[in-house]
Amino acid sequence: MPPTAEALMDRLRAVAEALAGEALWAGDAGRALARLFEALEECRADLQRLSVTADDAAAFVAVLLDGQTVRPRASLHPQLHIWGLLEARLQSADLLLMSGLNEGSWPGLPAPDPFLAPAIRRALSLPGLARRTGQEAQQFAGGLGAPDVLLTRSLRAGGAPTVASRFWQRLAAATGGLADSGALSPGREALLEAARALGRPPAAAPYPRPEPQPPVSARPQEITVTDVAMLKADPFTFYARRILKLSKLDPRDAEPTAGERGQVVHDILQRALQEGQATLPAILDAELRKLGERPEIAALWRPRVERMVGWALATMAEQPDWQPFRWEEKAELALGPVTLKGRIDRLDRSGSALRVVDYKTGSVPKIKDVTALYQTQLALLAHLAEAGLFGDTGGLPVEALEYWKLSGGLEPGRQSPALGQKVGADDIRAHIEAAWADFEELVGGYLLGERPFRAKQHMVYGRRFSDYDQLARVAEWLGR
Repeated sequence: MPPTAEALMDRLRAVAEALAGEALWAGDAGRALARLFEALEECRADLQRLSVTADDAAAFVAVLLDGQTVRPRASLHPQLHIWGLLEARLQSADLLLMSGLNEGSWPGLPAPDPFLAPAIRRALSLPGLARRTGQEAQQFAGGLGAPDVLLTRSLRAGGAPTVASRFWQRLAAATGGLADSGALSPGREALLEAARALGRPPAAAPYPRPEPQPPVSARPQEITVTDVAMLKADPFTFYARRILKLSKLDPRDAEPTAGERGQVVHDILQRALQEGQATLPAILDAELRKLGERPEIAALWRPRVERMVGWALATMAEQPDWQPFRWEEKAELALGPVTLKGRIDRLDRSGSALRVVDYKTGSVPKIKDVTALYQTQLALLAHLAEAGLFGDTGGLPVEALEYWKLSGGLEPGRQSPALGQKVGADDIRAHIEAAWADFEELVGGYLLGERPFRAKQHMVYGRRFSDYDQLARVAEWLGR
């Protein structure tokens, strides 16, 4: 018999390894045993001073092993999971077994504080000892929300009979013994059916796609060229924004939006054309200051702005045939009682021809969207230009519609014809006329007529307008 506890543990480990080999340390139980011996290594000095007799050896080892818990890392069955209270609250299951409804187990008895009396805890604004009971009740109530729940308890623990928890006893009293009886009386059957009905809400009729139809007198008599795409693709968004006057709230202390940054770039280019490129550094300082004194603006975005503005000015210089004629200028055109408003980024002139240019610091509209008349901003501005509303341009045809993509990255900018590369003057003329005819139809139906403002009129193109999807309850009538 080893004389000390240290020698006893070394002898037990040697015998166990001789009998089981490497399998001794395998699996969840083996890892738990390894952690026990690691803990005993840290207490080796104390074990050396502890003598153990043959009569005490078995009891000594039993006490050491009794405090070890082996928890399997994976479930024993793919459809069975054993969770604690917090794990069960964070996850869901089709069938949830809530066990341990015995007095003293659930709810657990609050452990007394050996240092602070309850009155002192209240004076120090510390949580009371019953707080844990409330947390357990909250977790239990959350578990009752599972589709199917079984409440169970053990009749015996440690060889002695157990006492059902107070909740179990109240549940049994309220149901007339429902928790313990097998056959149900008609009254209990009705009670059980009522409880099950709580999880089966009555069927509700699907919410229809909204189609508000305000009177003509309530419809706006002004529309901008940028709102035409919204009116055609998602009339409900136009209704919410221009008739109900609803707008999305900006978050507090938010970074400058893409629209604000884009407007700054427009202002820089406008001043550079008016005042000359020699004053460009001072213009950059003054305009970027409008976005606030932010270090990331000076360190990250200013270099991009310098590259995109430099590219735009250099591209203008490389195309002397096209001379900027008007920039950042507004115009209006009456179509009966309705007024169309537009602001052109830049209008160039080459002899007897005009070119409409739109700066884009964001994404450029796709050619198929333009040809399908879902992006008609450039065409409508061209119509205003040909009407002589941007200076002395009356009678001059527009022969080019272009987007200038301003990114300031590795590719600082890109010149993109709105209708593609292989188009001629006749194609552009046909597109401008088709866009104007489409605009007249929209005005006659939505602003001068009684056509309803249907949500997502054209679903594919209406997806880009999403600020009012919750108001339109899109997810409901789409069956999502």
